[in-house]
Amino acid sequence: MIEGSEALPEPDMNNSTSIKFKYDLLSSSIAGVVLSIVLLLCLKQAFPPSGVPNKVPLVLSIGSAIGLIFLSYKVLVPALFDRTALELNGEQMVNNISKLTIKWNNVKSIRQVRFGASAKGGVAIDLLNTSAFTNHLNLVQMPFCYITDVFYGTPLVMDLEYISGKRSEIFDAMQSCLHKTKAKVRAEAEHERG
Repeated sequence: MIEGSEALPEPDMNNSTSIKFKYDLLSSSIAGVVLSIVLLLCLKQAFPPSGVPNKVPLVLSIGSAIGLIFLSYKVLVPALFDRTALELNGEQMVNNISKLTIKWNNVKSIRQVRFGASAKGGVAIDLLNTSAFTNHLNLVQMPFCYITDVFYGTPLVMDLEYISGKRSEIFDAMQSCLHKTKAKVRAEAEHERG
């Protein structure tokens, strides 16, 4: 859900106003319920009434439990506490789900993409200087960025599944910030020349 009124505020390029999108509690809850059901089914198969544990369902149970803990930490708990998932301002976008900050002056373009079972899809962010972005990634983020680079031509694809709001309004807000930053840079360059 967008903080404030229904209409998106215009981002102030002097960084005093920002657009904030909250975590999506419904998507987070559905994912948590699905993982809980998978965990319970795997545990039931891992420990059948015969008393002989099955190793494959046990491994799946452990994986489901780890996934549920990770999901709870990354999206479910922040959604319950009504925290901001994505913040857009005049200088940068901050994705609190992935713990990534992207400066607008390093963004060439953005485009909507569809992938997997995600109902909302995502946003591919084409960067001007890819190495400036990838140098700040941790060891977990790095392989995902290489994979998205192969499939989408950019190392940065933002999943919108756990961000509250319509895909179109999130994308439009990102587009607006990007266009205003480019206009500001052009105006500054023209001012320096003339």
